[in-house]
Amino acid sequence: MPESKALSVFRALKESRRRLEKKERSLALLRASAEQCTASYGLSGGGASAHLESLLEANAIRLAALEKEIAELHVQVQELAQEVTALAASLEDPYEQRILLGFYLHGETYTVLGAVLSYSPTHIRRLHDKAIAELDARLEEEEGGAA
Repeated sequence: MPESKALSVFRALKESRRRLEKKERSLALLRASAEQCTASYGLSGGGASAHLESLLEANAIRLAALEKEIAELHVQVQELAQEVTALAASLEDPYEQRILLGFYLHGETYTVLGAVLSYSPTHIRRLHDKAIAELDARLEEEEGGAA
């Protein structure tokens, strides 16, 4: 069975956010490494070894590449978040809207959403699945009408 079109958009947002967080952690580690190398350079009295200079240069190149990837991921996440928000807003049921936005946009769990909305996590999952099915039906209808 092919994956739901609506669900693929929502999952793409979660995956992009996960990749963005991972890249941002890598960037923080790389910056710390660069600072450590720079501190070592300063301690060596300005006469850095060729090895230390090559480490600094490699870190600078990796930092620039990682910062570029992160900027691109930020744009992707923002575009997906707008698409997710528009899809959720097209639902009539405010609970279904809140569940989809909470789960995919804000990273809330079914348990947290259940506590907020006074439902069991199982019921939240059912409402989630109902909302996705409704969006899929709408998307399929729109696609059929466009053909």
